[in-house]
Amino acid sequence: MGGTARCSACRLPTRDIVAGLVAALDSPAAVGRTLNLGTEEAIAFDIAVSHLQRATGLPVVDVTLPIPVVDYTTSRRAAIDTLGVAPVWTFGAMVEDALRRRGRTA
Repeated sequence: MGGTARCSACRLPTRDIVAGLVAALDSPAAVGRTLNLGTEEAIAFDIAVSHLQRATGLPVVDVTLPIPVVDYTTSRRAAIDTLGVAPVWTFGAMVEDALRRRGRTA
C-alpha cells in the first residue's frame, strides 16, 4: 500500500468519447471491434484535486485510504488507427473550459 493512486476514469473526456462513438457508427472497420474510447492520460488523484482546488478555491482534506495503489496504462492506438479520431481534451483543459464557460478563470 501507499504511493499515489492514478485514475483515468476520474476525468472521462466526454467530448472525445462522443467523437469516437460518432466515428465508430460511421466506420465499417469498427464493426465487431472493441475499441478504447477513454483516455490515455492517467492523472494522480492528488494532482487532480490540487488542480480543482486552485480552480474552485474549495478547501482540500487529505484522506488516506487503506487500499492498494492501482496504476495501469491503457491505449487508444487501435481506436485512433481504426476511426481516425484522437483525443484532444486533457484534464486541465476540461477544468479550464468549465471555468471559462462559467465566466471564471483559475
